[in-house]
Amino acid sequence: MGALDGGLGISHSDKRFVRFKKDKKQLGAEIHRKYIYEGHVADYMKSIADEQPKKYQSHFSEYIKKNIAADDMEALYKKCMMNYTVKFS
Repeated sequence: MGALDGGLGISHSDKRFVRFKKDKKQLGAEIHRKYIYEGHVADYMKSIADEQPKKYQSHFSEYIKKNIAADDMEALYKKCMMNYTVKFS
């Protein structure tokens, strides 16, 4: 259940999704899934971890404290979504 289900008037459109193909009026399902499960964040974590360790530590200090690695992101978000769904359904 989301904000719209709760009656909030939030303007939205499929066109606002990542990689929406306007000409085909189609969503890129895989890229959309990647963003839902924070794959783009995991990619960023991996890209700066070795190349810019200070920036990595600054940007992801809470993840580091909790021992959350880039490869853990999808499982973490699936767990969060499951807990949210169970709690509010």
